[in-house]
Amino acid sequence: MNCYEEERKLKELTESFTENPRCLSEEEMEYLHFRLRPAVMVMIRQENVRGLERCSEMGWITAENIKDFVDIANRGQKPETLNYLLDYQYHHFPRVEKSFDL
Repeated sequence: MNCYEEERKLKELTESFTENPRCLSEEEMEYLHFRLRPAVMVMIRQENVRGLERCSEMGWITAENIKDFVDIANRGQKPETLNYLLDYQYHHFPRVEKSFDL
């Protein structure tokens, strides 16, 4: 599969996933999860906040990957998705204050 075919497949899957994730097969859900970063990039480019919400509901947006997604939205100048991701990060992954006390 070349990059254009994959981009088209990801667009189709993210649209279906956004509307109703139950309509996707288990194989399609696994593919989306496996290709999460490119799928989220498609959602960010399209300002697809509902798709990001669905990813959050599935537990796919984690403390390990949210910083990368925030950076992608920020660099792409996508304020709606950036706002959603920053809000999600603030409420689900609070910053841990480091203590330097002995």
